[in-house]
Formats: sequence, structure tokens, C-alpha cells
Amino acid sequence: MSRTRDLQWSLTLPTVRMPPLASDLETGKLVRWLKQPGDMVSEGDIIAVVDSAAGPTDVFASHDGVLIQHLVQENTRIPVGTPLARIDTGEPEHNAAPGDVSVFVASARLSVAELSHNAASALARSQKEIPHYHLGTRITLRRAGRWLDDFNSRRTSGEALPMSALFLKAVAVAVEDFPRFNGFHTGKGFEPSEDVHVGVSIAISGGITVAPAIHHSNRKSLVEISADHRELVQQARSGNLEKYQLEDPTITVACLGERGVASVHGLIFPPQVAMVGFGTPHLAPIARADGSIVTELIVDASLAGDHRVSGPHRGSRFLNRIASLLQNPEELCASRPPAKRSASGQIRGV
Repeated sequence: MSRTRDLQWSLTLPTVRMPPLASDLETGKLVRWLKQPGDMVSEGDIIAVVDSAAGPTDVFASHDGVLIQHLVQENTRIPVGTPLARIDTGEPEHNAAPGDVSVFVASARLSVAELSHNAASALARSQKEIPHYHLGTRITLRRAGRWLDDFNSRRTSGEALPMSALFLKAVAVAVEDFPRFNGFHTGKGFEPSEDVHVGVSIAISGGITVAPAIHHSNRKSLVEISADHRELVQQARSGNLEKYQLEDPTITVACLGERGVASVHGLIFPPQVAMVGFGTPHLAPIARADGSIVTELIVDASLAGDHRVSGPHRGSRFLNRIASLLQNPEELCASRPPAKRSASGQIRGV
């Protein structure tokens, strides 16, 4: 393999990044590598140690494979989100395009007090650092409601599929076509993520909201997404969430239908660059083109976007894609081919 081809190949591998740190710290020092290029690594192995004002943080790998390359030298101070190393997983899906985020920090359960502190710090940082823009749209759910009723009537076991599963899957599928809403803004600018890990907003005791990840949401079925969502709710409300579950999301979705709110206008969880909100599905009068008035099941959807990465025009197209998927729910069950990318790694036509 030529040197140029070798470089191009290495750029397609999963990238381990500098993890988020405690409180609102933005930089840390990589003090020691525990794994060297050529070493075999397994999911959960500690590969490096990062130090900051909050103390040392272990960096864990989330893939099995071979550590190919260190991208940062020891005793270097770097911003959160900086690429640290690359891992060859040996899997074709991980050799398709750059940007895969593969970072796990020290696995530990978080207390309610820690969750509250971390959430408050993240929101303060969001308001301070992220130039938000907000968009909203009203989506008709007539076909989605009928499809859901039919699907649940044919289920012979398990719990009924909720509408929120369709919301989560629609965002996961839509963001494949609009990658600038899926990733992280770091000290070096926007870093898209090849994986789609939708963070789902969950209210726990004390009025705290957390948003752990449903991993690879775009590849999962609606039933799997619903099951993962239920499990995350149980973990969050019983105090059994792990740190990595809160640090993995590439985009967050807030479904507050059970709270009875009409719409959601959220703040982005840094270093993410977008948040999608759904209010309570409800019946509302809708005027048709012929002047008649009908009653339809609708939901108000919103988008909080980061002006540094996208703008209202692109955001409106993203929301329209989500609406189209919800109005054609059969698409959420179809297998989708990998997105076509140009040599620069951008999805064509977006």
C-alpha cells in the first residue's frame, strides 16, 4: 500500500476522541498512553489517561481491534473532542468514511447529585458558548397514527409500540441525510459522526433531565428502539446510568408527550450541535386547500441548531425530512443503503 493510500485508509478508521470532562472544563492533558500502536484492544480496555483540574480520567475503547495510530503525544494539553487515536476494527462498515466517534470514559454510575451538577454545567456552557437558532413546524400524524394502531393490533407479545419510537427513528434516519446535525463542535471546529447515537431526554427525580444514548439508532428497528428507551428510563430513574451513556449521544431528542406540553424549545447539549423536540400529539383543526376544516392528529416539532455548523435554511430542510418520514411511516421500517459520499466525505446532495 502506498503512503498516500495508507493515509487515506487510516483516515477511515474509528477515531478515539478526548472525552468530556467534569463540570464545564474544556481542556485536559493526555498524561499517559497505556496502549501502543499495534496493540490489540477490546471494548472496555483503558487505552490512555487524561488529567484535568477535576482529576484523572481513564479513556476506554468501545471497539475491538488493533490500535493503529496515536494522534496526540503524551503531556499535550488538548480541547475536549480532539482526536486521540485510531483503531482498526477489521469491519468493512468501519472502513467506509471518517468521523466515527469511539470514546468511552471511566465507567461509573452517577448519583443524582452528580447528574444534577453535570446537567446544570452543560446547560450553562450551552447558553454561553453556542449561538442557537430555533425552528418549529407542525406535523400531521394521521398516517403515522393509523400505521401505529395497525402495527400494535397485530402484535402478539410485548408492550405496545409508542409514538415516541417513531419520533426517535425518524430523527435517526433523517440525520443520515443531514450529517451537519450529527456530531460535535470542538476546539478544531465541527467533527461529524459516522455513527448515529440519539440521546433521549429523560426526566428523573428533582426536576433533572438527562439524555443517555440509544446507540446506532438508525440501524435499529422500532421495537428495538422502544425497548432501549424503556431500559434507559429504568436505568436513569434507578440511578444505574453509566458515564459513557451520557457522553455518547451525537444528537438529542426530547419527547415530552407524557408531560402534556404543546411544544419543546430546548438547549443543545455541548459538544453536540442540534436538539430536536416533540410536544404532545393532539387533535387540532386543520384548514384544507379547498377551504374545508378537518380535525387531524398533529405534533409540534422543533429544532435547536448551532449557527457555527448549520443555518435555518438547512435546518428547515432537516425538519421537513423528519416530517416526511412521519407522514410515510413505512419508510421507518425499510432497510436503508449506506449514504453516498463524495471523496471529501460529504453526503452528496445535502
